[in-house]
Amino acid sequence: MTRQEEYIMLLQKVTRKYTSGESTSISYESANQLMEGILYCINEYDSSNISEVAAPDLTLESVYEEGYRLVVKKTKEARKIQESLMLDFRSFGNEAYEDTVIKGMQQFFLYYDARFRPMDHLLTLDYPTLGNYSDLKGIDLIYEYLTNIVIEQQFLRKIPEEYVWAVLSAYSQYHEKLVINIPAVVIDNLIGAMILEKSPSDYGYSLIQYEKIYELLRKEDSKYEFLMVQLRKILSQLDLLDKRVEQYFMTEVDELSTRINVALEYQHIERIFQL
Repeated sequence: MTRQEEYIMLLQKVTRKYTSGESTSISYESANQLMEGILYCINEYDSSNISEVAAPDLTLESVYEEGYRLVVKKTKEARKIQESLMLDFRSFGNEAYEDTVIKGMQQFFLYYDARFRPMDHLLTLDYPTLGNYSDLKGIDLIYEYLTNIVIEQQFLRKIPEEYVWAVLSAYSQYHEKLVINIPAVVIDNLIGAMILEKSPSDYGYSLIQYEKIYELLRKEDSKYEFLMVQLRKILSQLDLLDKRVEQYFMTEVDELSTRINVALEYQHIERIFQL
């Protein structure tokens, strides 16, 4: 039997399950969706550690079923992560954060179809994390998204709540309505305080302090490397000096360095560091 024939037979079997055994005749669109789901499960298996030690003569159906089992397993793990997050979730009133992680995820786990539509993640994920999900979909995307939310919550739980509220209020009086990444706003201001070696609880900057931070940043050839040093100092003080956490915030540090270069050129560094 050729590989193509195996795919056709597998699609027929999945179609019977899809129609509860009544028929193998479905619309072209439905057949495409089912085949996409089959390929998703097979890819889940191929990208797992199991495939490296499995027997090389596994049938396509066996590979698919094992991949489906992995999808179900990852879905259960993701649900546990989401349930754990709910025990002490800090959104600081941000509507996109709450709607996505609390309400949205509950709907996802209620309606996610691991058997027939594993490639659909159902949610628009309006709250922007600092992660890159361009190559992910289905439960792979949701799982990665939630693990990034875990990192965010670990970070936010280390910061005094009154400081986070103060930073967000300084950023915008409408911060609860904005679609922004909460930890990014906080880490930017912590980096500013670290550069000046001032306590974060010492709110605000004087004109002299802004001039000092301007001069300190202006003389640095690599703003990114300088800011990464500050980030590592902050994470060390918070007892979060972990590769996963550092890598997560690298995207924000890179973006911050770009914004600082523009701010230095036009001399409005006060728009970067508010508190």
